[in-house]
Amino acid sequence: MNGSNSFNIHLPILEARNWERWSVVMKNLFGAQDLLEIVHNGVSDLTANATEVQRNAHKDLKKKDCKALFLINKVLMKLTLKESQK
Repeated sequence: MNGSNSFNIHLPILEARNWERWSVVMKNLFGAQDLLEIVHNGVSDLTANATEVQRNAHKDLKKKDCKALFLINKVLMKLTLKESQK
């Protein structure tokens, strides 16, 4: 990593035969990116009377959720591309 939030890493494509390896790699990636709790628990809804601090915290959680979804989609897009080339 270059000190920013961007990274270039080879993510394994999820296939029936590599679930265990894929799962370990993704858990480690989510842990390193501080996303594992979000992946496991999701983001709860913000209450209508939330304070500014709560709104800012919720916004940060939503960003982490989007980042985790991006990583998952990146792996799935690679799988879709691989399947379409057969």
